[in-house]
Amino acid sequence: MLASADVGFAIYDRYAAEQMGPPVSYVAHLTGALAGLTIGLLVLKNFEQRLHEQLLWWVALGVYAACTIFAIMYNLLHPDYP
Repeated sequence: MLASADVGFAIYDRYAAEQMGPPVSYVAHLTGALAGLTIGLLVLKNFEQRLHEQLLWWVALGVYAACTIFAIMYNLLHPDYP
């Protein structure tokens, strides 16, 4: 029920309400999905790890750290930052 209300509000806000600022882009949602995937790879443990699984863990950590640092720096150095 909560998810349905959220989807309904998002549709209303996107098409019926007056836009007060720039809309949220699809790139923001895709990078959020990438962040969720990398955090999932970092948090979920596999007790029988092989070498390629350890390598994947470090790659996921690097991707997540790079995306987080980029997002922080972009928001701090953006000229329209309040």
